Amino acid sequence: MVLQISNTFFTMKIKLAIFSILFFIINSCTKPDTEIQNIHRTVGKYNMALVVAYKELDWAPLGEVTTEVQLDKVKHLVNSYLEGNQVMEAELHSLSFRDIESATDKIKVTTYEVWSFRWVDYKKRTEIIPLQEREYEIVYHLVREGDHLLISSVEDITAQK
Repeated sequence: MVLQISNTFFTMKIKLAIFSILFFIINSCTKPDTEIQNIHRTVGKYNMALVVAYKELDWAPLGEVTTEVQLDKVKHLVNSYLEGNQVMEAELHSLSFRDIESATDKIKVTTYEVWSFRWVDYKKRTEIIPLQEREYEIVYHLVREGDHLLISSVEDITAQK
């Protein structure tokens, strides 16, 4: 069982590395950075960083793309699960951008996302809740800080539709 979990961990690291490299190559071979590309990149990086935060409790990648307030919200949520000795292993299967509303210093982005996830015991790494797939409609609120975009809040509006 330990070998299987370490293989899963290694596979996730490889997927994240490949995704990052492909993302960099695609973006470096296209026209100069546009506002839309910057928005897509920020939301994509947020989702990958969220996977790392939930599974490995590593806040650094998330801190690069969020405001302190949003980072604290995620930390609080993840730590509440950790008190029950649970962490989530997740994978984003698809991310499509449905709507982008941009103002001078604030941006509202609506996405459709397909995720799979399972909950595991933090210490033993045994499965607590089996793998399941979910579809979400998410609204991201971004703010400009200098020349960067940061996620300031996230809303799951799936049930509102």
